[in-house]
Amino acid sequence: NYENLTATDPGVLFVWKWAYNLINNCNNVISKVDGAPMGQANKNYLKAEAGYYRAVAYNTLATLFGGVPLVTAPLTGPKTDFVKAPLAEVNNFIIADLTFAKANLPGINNVKSNTRGRMFARPNKSMASQLLAETYLRTGQNNLAEAEADAVINSGDFSLTTARYGVKA
Repeated sequence: NYENLTATDPGVLFVWKWAYNLINNCNNVISKVDGAPMGQANKNYLKAEAGYYRAVAYNTLATLFGGVPLVTAPLTGPKTDFVKAPLAEVNNFIIADLTFAKANLPGINNVKSNTRGRMFARPNKSMASQLLAETYLRTGQNNLAEAEADAVINSGDFSLTTARYGVKA
């Protein structure tokens, strides 16, 4: 019953806080990267990674609530005058973040590993393409969604499960 989904509902409050905490953290990273003493490729990588996670948060908010406040810079103190952005503007922001992420994140086989050789759970091009396809579907841009999904499917990096696994293997 959507009438019961108010700002005081614990589930709504949890999602809202999770998303905007993530967005603010990503905004902090993006705002500080340009001043860091590193090459432009590394800066773009960090911005792409933060932009991907920011797009995840905004995509969740847009899917659940439609238009939401668009926060594009870090918040350093209390703010009470947020204004809801139109859904189209939120969607364009998500698409811009994911397009940049897709262009600047590594392929899944080139994601950095830690010192023990295990892969970090970090974003890659395919993750950005998948979320971009989902966003395009939600915005009615089906041809663009199909192109993004095809890029993931035809990458050769993934396959369908062909055998049972787990306790019923």
